[in-house]
Amino acid sequence: MQASVRIGPAFFYHLSNRLAYQHWIVNIFLDNFFKVI
Repeated sequence: MQASVRIGPAFFYHLSNRLAYQHWIVNIFLDNFFKVI
């Protein structure tokens, strides 16, 4: 249990960093995607 609790915050921190880094890529993709539709 303690191991998963320790891994949890680090995992979400890593995930949030990746999302922040790729956020503009996702926005461009979604904009183009919805423009096609």
